[in-house]
Amino acid sequence: MSTSARLGQAVLVTHGLVFAIISVSVWFAPDPFERDATFLISSFGVTSAFLLIILAVWGIASRARWAWMTLWVLPVFYLWLVVANGTPAHLAFAATAAGALWVTRPQRVRYQSPARSSSVGAST
Repeated sequence: MSTSARLGQAVLVTHGLVFAIISVSVWFAPDPFERDATFLISSFGVTSAFLLIILAVWGIASRARWAWMTLWVLPVFYLWLVVANGTPAHLAFAATAAGALWVTRPQRVRYQSPARSSSVGAST
């Protein structure tokens, strides 16, 4: 894997770690939700973070196209935050995630027929 692809992979893992930290911080911040709702919010966030990290590490390393396509949920999520909350700062996160996905995209492998050897059938 190229250096730029490794860097993109690290950016995606960092997004997952930030998700996990934010999700766990729900327990320590004053929150208007009940305890059960807080647990649901934080456990969903941590689960999503771990799935993101797993897809970024093993899915991209194995060049699984389905894993790479699934990770496009991340920039879409950030764009949704821009629309739903009116926070244009999330556009930078969407662009960063999309850029990381762009450099980690699976390359198409073109099939090349093996070259014929002229020594086939020749005795040595």
